[in-house]
Amino acid sequence: MSRVFRDRLLEKKDEDLFDDMIIECLKPLIDLLEEESKNKNSVIETGISKVPKIQKGQLILFGDFIDKENDFKTYKEIDDLQKLTTVLEETLDD
Repeated sequence: MSRVFRDRLLEKKDEDLFDDMIIECLKPLIDLLEEESKNKNSVIETGISKVPKIQKGQLILFGDFIDKENDFKTYKEIDDLQKLTTVLEETLDD
């Protein structure tokens, strides 16, 4: 969301207001995730969906470019770093 909306704001006060609004919206989820992270489960039940636990320092990547064969692009988590490296190198070579 930040790249879509916040980057278009011209004044610092508007950027700060946007940041505050995002924090206010995400605070309940962040609190829930922090509470659930104390449990030993690998999946967190949010009431909306199941969210995998994220370890501190874990790399989280999403993209729509990893599956070149599919014409219908959807953002998916990229969890295969070797495949990501291959796709990026092939793209650079083109």
